[in-house]
Amino acid sequence: SLVDELAEFVVKFNNPIILSFPHPAFDDEHAVGYSEESKYVPTNGLPFSYAGYLAEVLRCGKSSDIVQSARVGRTKLTRWLRFLCQPHFTGEVAQDSAYILLDDVAATAGTIAALRSYIVGNGGTVVGATCLAHKDGKKQKFAVAPETIDMLLSLYGSELESFWARKIGHEIHCVTEIEGKFLVWWATEREKHDGWSRGDQLLLGLGDKLDQ
Repeated sequence: SLVDELAEFVVKFNNPIILSFPHPAFDDEHAVGYSEESKYVPTNGLPFSYAGYLAEVLRCGKSSDIVQSARVGRTKLTRWLRFLCQPHFTGEVAQDSAYILLDDVAATAGTIAALRSYIVGNGGTVVGATCLAHKDGKKQKFAVAPETIDMLLSLYGSELESFWARKIGHEIHCVTEIEGKFLVWWATEREKHDGWSRGDQLLLGLGDKLDQ
């Protein structure tokens, strides 16, 4: 089971395991039901409940030190805007512990990826990630696969690497597998139905799409 797999991470590492998740999940002023009274109140309790459950069954601690410092409202964004609107985090990262990251839904897993980047960039260790659900209802690969990167470079050309770092702010190999597969799907659709050529034309089209 999922809990058994996570338990393997807990017993494998000598350091204490801490559960961390992207919170608070604030709504912005454009959200349905938004009010001045509720603007500082998290509207999604699922990550809190999931963390509480895992902390109990895995006998782990929960981190309240790391929080989102930007309320980007990614739940309401399209896939393209999710690339451009990256969440940011702040807070102290424990150096003597290992983190398991969690969230309620993995749409593109970009928020979890950003949280992992923050922890690792500040000297922490991340050993696993888990989400309650994905639209396919199946277990998802988190880290982008080497073959997915190879396919992306085959479709968009080698300039994709510098383009992505310039446009998005991180390297192309930092996308999640879900994000990578989406970019592959979009390029193959343009190639198949619109007759676009691999390399410069697809890369230019990708830039135009992000600009839109």
